[in-house]
Amino acid sequence: MANTGVVLLDSATGKKIVHRNCREQRIPEALLEELLSAEQDQVGKLRKRGLFERFDEILDQDYNHEG
Repeated sequence: MANTGVVLLDSATGKKIVHRNCREQRIPEALLEELLSAEQDQVGKLRKRGLFERFDEILDQDYNHEG
C-alpha cells in the first residue's frame, strides 16, 4: 500500500494498525486496497457513477486467500 493517498496507510504506524485490524476482522488487505482504489478513481468527479457497481464487483470476488 505504498503512497495510497490515504494518510493512515502511508505511515508505518498506520499500516500496522490496518494490518492488525484486517487480521482481527478477517478482512483481506487486498480487498481493502481494491475498495480504496475504486474510491480514489472517482476523486474529482462530481458524480461517482458506477462506484457502487464497482464495489459490488470487488466484493463478489473470491478473497478467501491473502495475497
